[in-house]
Amino acid sequence: QLSQFISGLLPKNQNVGLLLNELFQEIGLEGDILIESCAATDHFAQILPGARIDSGYVSPYFCDSKEKDKATLDFPLLLLLDAPLNNIHSFLTLFKQLGKAKEQLIILAHDIEPNVLATLSINHLQGNFKICPLKGPKDPKKREALFQNLAKASGTTAFKDIKMLQSSNAIKQLGRLKKAIVYKEFSHFLFDDKSLSKSFESLEKLEISLEEETNLDKLQNIQESLSFINGYLGVLYTNSQGEALDQLFDCSRFISSALKHGVVTGGGLALYRAAQSLLESPLGKKAGVQVLARACSNPLTKLIENSGSDRPSLLKKIHSEKDDMGFNAKSGKIEDLRKKTIVDPKRLIKTVLKLSSEGAMDIFKIDALIC
Repeated sequence: QLSQFISGLLPKNQNVGLLLNELFQEIGLEGDILIESCAATDHFAQILPGARIDSGYVSPYFCDSKEKDKATLDFPLLLLLDAPLNNIHSFLTLFKQLGKAKEQLIILAHDIEPNVLATLSINHLQGNFKICPLKGPKDPKKREALFQNLAKASGTTAFKDIKMLQSSNAIKQLGRLKKAIVYKEFSHFLFDDKSLSKSFESLEKLEISLEEETNLDKLQNIQESLSFINGYLGVLYTNSQGEALDQLFDCSRFISSALKHGVVTGGGLALYRAAQSLLESPLGKKAGVQVLARACSNPLTKLIENSGSDRPSLLKKIHSEKDDMGFNAKSGKIEDLRKKTIVDPKRLIKTVLKLSSEGAMDIFKIDALIC
């Protein structure tokens, strides 16, 4: 079923579809996949130790370019600061060592003051060193767990104060990653083999603790740490460039979201069915419900109009059909859209509805709109 789903998304690139299918089968529903451009003559895939971090860049100035909405760092050092980064002067010793050693740096801090962020971005843009700061989770327990797990996986510790890194060999106390790809809302960290080898002792201690621990909360924390350090990311290496590379990236995100959160029938059909259910409910005669139903029906009606088909007759047929029977714009027929792999990630549709509703509410409140 997964292979059929992927082949439906990539009908003209079956080789990549097969590789994506193998990667998702290997890493499971909770796994993540990176799309990497390379100079190879063909596509290939690897499973590498790593993890997804739900923290993204704090400023687009740290991205690789205006066109690329991400920052890529190769073999960067990792600074875990379990405190606000609010004093740039305490950072000067580390700055000098980074510039001299020509090292790249990922900073994951509790918080970052605007003046510090400005100084970091200026140094980054001037090419003094490549750096990308991230903010850790706001929840103290989640932040502590993340810092501890990253410290074990990268061979470092979570520092309580940047002043602890003012020695002449400060960069030797930092962790090391094989690669970091930082997006706006999340990041992918690939772990360095040497750093992971240092964490084997920690792993053994965790496994012993797992056998001896009786407290349920502590048991859960130990299991999460073990799964984090033993985690893997799928990496698809491709020779695609430009729009083709962006399409593969979007496709992998689409598949990942669909696997984790489910899908709904595409082609505007799921929203149309929801609109009909609203109108047939006891609240169907209320003006607000009718406005919402009309908005939800619009994607399907526009799709039919743009195809040049007869809208009233097609809508009447679709209304009388079963749930997954909808209009296939490619064939111009009413078909089972799920069997044709015409689907949308459920989370995407929910997010679109939520944002649209919030936007509409804002317009109603302010009674004005600037276009």
